[in-house]
Amino acid sequence: QNLEAHFMLGWSLAHSRGVAQERGFQLLEASFDPAAVSPSIDFRFPQTLLAAATIGRYRSQRREFAQARKFTRLALELSKQHGNPAHMTEDGDICIQMQLATMFDYFPNSTDAADNAIADIQHHAYRLLAHQNWTIDDHYLSQLFTGADPDPYVHCMLSLFTLSFYYRADVAPIASNNY
Repeated sequence: QNLEAHFMLGWSLAHSRGVAQERGFQLLEASFDPAAVSPSIDFRFPQTLLAAATIGRYRSQRREFAQARKFTRLALELSKQHGNPAHMTEDGDICIQMQLATMFDYFPNSTDAADNAIADIQHHAYRLLAHQNWTIDDHYLSQLFTGADPDPYVHCMLSLFTLSFYYRADVAPIASNNY
């Protein structure tokens, strides 16, 4: 139940492959759960932003979107406190906002889940596009997250390929906002 042990071992294993990597991310996630560790993680430390964003991205790559959204939203909130002001709007880190604007379940389990996913990505896209004159520094991005490509399109955006499966949604404006 030791927070430091969970976090340090989790971070170390997260850079592994296969089962060890998954276990590392499970330990990192447990670091955010007061029922799993004592004391619970202290959100005043900037490392919590990096950990939450990394977990969110990992879970999205594994198509585990409920956990991905949970940690990416947490990362967005933490970015308001710990983020670099040159790479933010008042809503938080631009790259994290872009992830949320393109993060949706590939195969939702209900029409309500599909409708909620579309509403969520539209909300984040419209909020981001409402801001003027923002940019992403490729060099800054490549140094912020371990293993990040110095390319915001690769790191900050998720695939909209399966958006066409959302037959109830008007996907044209969503795809247009993406470009």
